[in-house]
Amino acid sequence: MRIHPQKYAQALLEILEKDEENAKKLISDFVLTLARNNDLRLAPKIIEKFSQSFDRKNGLAEAEAITAKPVDKETLNKIGEFISKEIDAKKIAVKNRADREILGGIILKYGDKVLDASLKTKLENLKNKMKA
Repeated sequence: MRIHPQKYAQALLEILEKDEENAKKLISDFVLTLARNNDLRLAPKIIEKFSQSFDRKNGLAEAEAITAKPVDKETLNKIGEFISKEIDAKKIAVKNRADREILGGIILKYGDKVLDASLKTKLENLKNKMKA
Protein backbone atom coordinates (compact mmCIF):
# COMPACT_ATOMS: atom_id res chain seq x y z
CA MET A 1 0.00 0.00 0.00
CA ARG A 2 1.38 3.41 -1.00
CA ILE A 3 1.12 6.39 1.30
CA HIS A 4 0.29 9.72 -0.32
CA PRO A 5 2.82 12.58 0.18
CA GLN A 6 0.12 14.66 1.93
CA LYS A 7 -0.32 11.88 4.55
CA TYR A 8 3.42 11.73 5.14
CA ALA A 9 3.57 15.53 5.45
CA GLN A 10 0.67 15.60 7.90
CA ALA A 11 2.25 12.86 10.01
CA LEU A 12 5.56 14.72 10.11
CA LEU A 13 3.85 17.96 11.09
CA GLU A 14 1.97 16.23 13.91
CA ILE A 15 5.01 14.48 15.38
CA LEU A 16 7.10 17.67 15.23
CA GLU A 17 4.37 19.67 16.98
CA LYS A 18 4.29 17.14 19.84
CA ASP A 19 8.05 17.12 20.39
CA GLU A 20 9.81 20.16 18.91
CA GLU A 21 12.90 19.64 21.10
CA ASN A 22 13.78 16.38 19.36
CA ALA A 23 13.08 17.62 15.83
CA LYS A 24 16.45 16.53 14.47
CA LYS A 25 16.01 12.93 15.62
CA LEU A 26 12.36 12.83 14.57
CA ILE A 27 13.23 14.01 11.07
CA SER A 28 16.06 11.48 10.86
CA ASP A 29 13.67 8.69 11.91
CA PHE A 30 11.12 9.97 9.41
CA VAL A 31 13.66 9.78 6.56
CA LEU A 32 14.58 6.25 7.63
CA THR A 33 10.89 5.32 7.49
CA LEU A 34 10.69 6.73 3.97
CA ALA A 35 13.71 4.64 3.01
CA ARG A 36 12.23 1.48 4.56
CA ASN A 37 9.00 2.07 2.64
CA ASN A 38 10.92 2.74 -0.60
CA ASP A 39 9.33 6.20 -0.69
CA LEU A 40 12.42 8.45 -0.70
CA ARG A 41 11.47 9.52 -4.24
CA LEU A 42 8.43 11.23 -2.68
CA ALA A 43 10.63 13.49 -0.51
CA PRO A 44 10.35 16.64 -2.70
CA LYS A 45 6.55 16.38 -2.82
CA ILE A 46 6.39 15.62 0.93
CA ILE A 47 8.50 18.71 1.66
CA GLU A 48 6.22 20.82 -0.54
CA LYS A 49 3.07 19.50 1.19
CA PHE A 50 4.66 19.87 4.63
CA SER A 51 5.56 23.48 3.90
CA GLN A 52 2.04 24.25 2.69
CA SER A 53 0.45 22.62 5.75
CA PHE A 54 2.86 24.37 8.14
CA ASP A 55 2.22 27.76 6.54
CA ARG A 56 -1.54 27.29 6.54
CA LYS A 57 -1.55 26.20 10.19
CA ASN A 58 0.55 29.24 11.17
CA GLY A 59 -1.34 31.81 9.08
CA LEU A 60 1.46 32.24 6.55
CA ALA A 61 1.03 32.42 2.79
CA GLU A 62 3.02 33.13 -0.34
CA ALA A 63 1.94 35.24 -3.25
CA GLU A 64 3.37 36.37 -6.55
CA ALA A 65 2.77 39.80 -8.00
CA ILE A 66 3.56 39.97 -11.70
CA THR A 67 4.01 43.52 -12.96
CA ALA A 68 5.39 45.11 -16.11
CA LYS A 69 8.20 46.73 -14.09
CA PRO A 70 9.60 45.85 -10.65
CA VAL A 71 7.67 47.49 -7.81
CA ASP A 72 9.00 48.97 -4.57
CA LYS A 73 8.82 47.35 -1.15
CA GLU A 74 6.02 49.65 0.04
CA THR A 75 3.82 48.57 -2.86
CA LEU A 76 4.58 44.89 -2.15
CA ASN A 77 3.61 45.45 1.50
CA LYS A 78 0.27 46.95 0.42
CA ILE A 79 -0.33 44.00 -1.90
CA GLY A 80 0.45 41.68 1.01
CA GLU A 81 -2.06 43.52 3.22
CA PHE A 82 -4.73 43.19 0.55
CA ILE A 83 -4.14 39.46 0.11
CA SER A 84 -3.95 38.95 3.87
CA LYS A 85 -7.50 40.28 4.20
CA GLU A 86 -8.70 38.16 1.28
CA ILE A 87 -7.44 34.87 2.70
CA ASP A 88 -7.33 35.69 6.41
CA ALA A 89 -3.59 35.10 6.81
CA LYS A 90 -1.32 36.69 9.40
CA LYS A 91 1.65 37.18 7.11
CA ILE A 92 2.06 37.14 3.36
CA ALA A 93 5.39 36.79 1.58
CA VAL A 94 4.94 38.58 -1.74
CA LYS A 95 7.44 37.94 -4.51
CA ASN A 96 7.53 40.34 -7.41
CA ARG A 97 8.29 39.22 -10.94
CA ALA A 98 8.60 41.71 -13.77
CA ASP A 99 7.13 40.66 -17.10
CA ARG A 100 7.07 43.36 -19.79
CA GLU A 101 4.59 41.34 -21.84
CA ILE A 102 1.69 42.20 -19.50
CA LEU A 103 2.19 45.86 -20.59
CA GLY A 104 0.86 47.29 -17.31
CA GLY A 105 -1.35 46.50 -14.36
CA ILE A 106 -0.82 43.44 -12.19
CA ILE A 107 -1.41 39.71 -11.99
CA LEU A 108 -1.70 38.33 -8.45
CA LYS A 109 -1.25 34.63 -7.73
CA TYR A 110 -1.95 33.28 -4.25
CA GLY A 111 -3.31 30.02 -2.99
CA ASP A 112 -5.35 28.61 -5.83
CA LYS A 113 -6.39 32.03 -7.13
CA VAL A 114 -5.19 34.20 -9.98
CA LEU A 115 -6.38 37.80 -10.22
CA ASP A 116 -5.48 39.18 -13.62
CA ALA A 117 -5.73 42.96 -13.85
CA SER A 118 -3.07 43.27 -16.53
CA LEU A 119 -3.37 45.69 -19.40
CA LYS A 120 -2.59 42.87 -21.84
CA THR A 121 -5.61 40.85 -20.67
CA LYS A 122 -7.88 43.89 -20.69
CA LEU A 123 -6.84 44.69 -24.28
CA GLU A 124 -7.35 41.07 -25.34
CA ASN A 125 -10.83 41.06 -23.76
CA LEU A 126 -11.70 44.31 -25.54
CA LYS A 127 -10.42 42.89 -28.85
CA ASN A 128 -12.59 39.78 -28.39
CA LYS A 129 -15.66 41.88 -27.60
CA MET A 130 -15.12 43.98 -30.72
CA LYS A 131 -14.90 40.82 -32.86
CA ALA A 132 -18.18 39.45 -31.51
